[in-house]
Amino acid sequence: YKMYLPPLLPPRETASWPNRRALLRQRIAAANADVVCLQEVAPESFADDFAFMAELGYDGVELFRKGRFRPATFWKSARCRLAAPAAHKDRVLLTSF
Repeated sequence: YKMYLPPLLPPRETASWPNRRALLRQRIAAANADVVCLQEVAPESFADDFAFMAELGYDGVELFRKGRFRPATFWKSARCRLAAPAAHKDRVLLTSF
């Protein structure tokens, strides 16, 4: 939340996940990028945390091993398709379009 300027709410509320998720949705929707890459997504709550991506027209793939935070890649399904299955090694997620 340190990069969210000007501060939208007092710091405790700004740092809350519901607020951060809403801000992510807003910024990703505004950018309208073909590909969005995220790091440190949580496997326990990934589906709920990023359900909004499907609403914005994105498909995605994430790399999860051993319950650690991992990367995820989303792409606009109307504009891109995977050329090959996602490949991963430790903390790297490679997606080819």
